[in-house]
Amino acid sequence: MRLEGKTALVYGAAGPMGGAVSRAFASEGARLFLAGRTGSTVASLAEEITTQGGEAHAAEVDVDDREAVEVMPTP
Repeated sequence: MRLEGKTALVYGAAGPMGGAVSRAFASEGARLFLAGRTGSTVASLAEEITTQGGEAHAAEVDVDDREAVEVMPTP
């Protein structure tokens, strides 16, 4: 696993490209922090990844909102 021990923050994780990147990073062992405007979609992706043995945390964040990005919760 090339990304084991690494952490990735994926903005736009709710979209098709962000989801694909997140799944690829998870398959390589990365710990993920997923952010996107659609909280339920990001949460579903995080659940999918953790169900398959990965580690993923979700946050509803609009990257166009600077304040929201700055206060984004991270575990």
